[in-house]
Amino acid sequence: MLDLDEDQRSFVVERFVAVDIFNRICLDIAKAIQDKAPTGAVALGRLRDIKNYIRETVSSIFRRNRAAGTTLTARRMATIVNQTIQETFQVFEGFL
Repeated sequence: MLDLDEDQRSFVVERFVAVDIFNRICLDIAKAIQDKAPTGAVALGRLRDIKNYIRETVSSIFRRNRAAGTTLTARRMATIVNQTIQETFQVFEGFL
């Protein structure tokens, strides 16, 4: 079970990063999204949109790095996280 190849390890890290970013964003804005949404279903839909956006953004970044042969260092990973958070806030600022 723990014998993962490089692609599998990369996928696990990619998904972990996406979930971590989503959780960080939820800590900051989930309450505001819920308060501003007309219904609970709309709020959940907006959070789902944010989650999907983050997942796709992180996946795209990881694909580009793999294609370029770039090693993901801790510094690079921190940059990915920070840029994705900032970009997500900009894209979804209308929800707030």
